[in-house]
Amino acid sequence: QAATCSFVQQMLPGRKIVLSGEVLGSRGTTTYEFRPFGPKTIVSATEVFAETTSDYRNYFISSSTERLLRVQLRGLKDYVEGIGHKSRATRI
Repeated sequence: QAATCSFVQQMLPGRKIVLSGEVLGSRGTTTYEFRPFGPKTIVSATEVFAETTSDYRNYFISSSTERLLRVQLRGLKDYVEGIGHKSRATRI
């Protein structure tokens, strides 16, 4: 398990969020982009980390961030869909 502290570098509401931080001695940037797709929104997430001198550390960072991105995107999807359901229920 690794801890990281990220800072918002750029935010374009409804379009893009860019975070940067450091984990296990490697500096990284995460970019979330939001694109309208009919009545839905496609969210893409990209992580870029500087490689370290350790193959194991590079593997650990890569696999951990992939799992983290999946969990974050699933949480975002569930949250946004929950807002939509609550909104529809209050309008009825």
